Amino acid sequence: MHSSSIHLPLNQSTTLYSIQYLRAFAALLVVFHHARIPLPWLYDPLAEYKGLAFGVDIFFVISGFVMYSAAKSENVVEFLRRRIVRIVPLYWIATITLFLLSEKRNILSIGSDKFLHIAKSLLFIPHWNLGFPSEIWPYLVPGWTLNYEMFFYFIFAVGLAFRKIEGIVSAGILLLVLIGAVYCPSGAIASTYTSPMLLEFLFGIWIAIARERGVVHTPWYPITIGTIGLFLIAPNCPPISELYVRGIFSALVVAGAISAEKHIKYHPLLKALGDGSYSIYLTHFISIGALKVFWQHIPVGGMLQFIGYVGSAVIVSSLIGMAVYQWFEKPILKRFGFRRSLNIRRP
Repeated sequence: MHSSSIHLPLNQSTTLYSIQYLRAFAALLVVFHHARIPLPWLYDPLAEYKGLAFGVDIFFVISGFVMYSAAKSENVVEFLRRRIVRIVPLYWIATITLFLLSEKRNILSIGSDKFLHIAKSLLFIPHWNLGFPSEIWPYLVPGWTLNYEMFFYFIFAVGLAFRKIEGIVSAGILLLVLIGAVYCPSGAIASTYTSPMLLEFLFGIWIAIARERGVVHTPWYPITIGTIGLFLIAPNCPPISELYVRGIFSALVVAGAISAEKHIKYHPLLKALGDGSYSIYLTHFISIGALKVFWQHIPVGGMLQFIGYVGSAVIVSSLIGMAVYQWFEKPILKRFGFRRSLNIRRP
């Protein structure tokens, strides 16, 4: 969920296109998934299919890869500053915007429970959602992934502090997931911080280490197996193993794509979508909400309705997200001195 241009040292600017394009792909998968969440007026041939949600797993693996590749030499203070600047301002803006749009008639009478809900959301504290009590979702629902991201950054920062990233992050995440598997905690914070999804960040780190050591060479087998597994096998797995399987197949997709880097060419639209993937991810809920109001009054049904609605949701969300990136996210990063270029060497 973090779009970053990646460049060669020695003043030669370039981009690791595999990462950028995977970000674009993952963001659009999530938009597609949220657009077609069951609606009473929408014909949905994919109502029972869960695989479109797995773009999030690809994001997590990419995050682990990028953090290790680009930030393993930073000091702790600089690392945390860069992560806060990268994540917090746009997330707060998107959350507050959604609040103002949703509660415009009730702002003055907001109750303490909703105020606490929003406060915990802004502070990345996992908690049960007011509207969906069985879900650990913040006020801006896609922000649930940022609760995982921020916790991963904390673990990574501990590794940075002791200059033992591989050992501390690996041991820490494996221990937490083991605790979760053994004790199955039911609390919002405990279940989040012991979730198998944390393994996906670790897989990304291991891919980065393998890449540095020249271990990953063959791109097509991992991509093929990972894609088939992620979208055909994982959606049909029992809940007890689904998260583990999703992480493994997502890691294969990312490893294969990075190995194929030398075969990947520049494409301006995919590059732009990759750059704007974080903005697309955070704003698409608002974009889709507006489109729902429009499409439920359009007198079409069946497959034509599904294609028109979901297609417009993907296009409009992408355009709005890229606009937000250009007009808000990019200036904010520049204002706080965040250089988007990362020292990750292309093969």
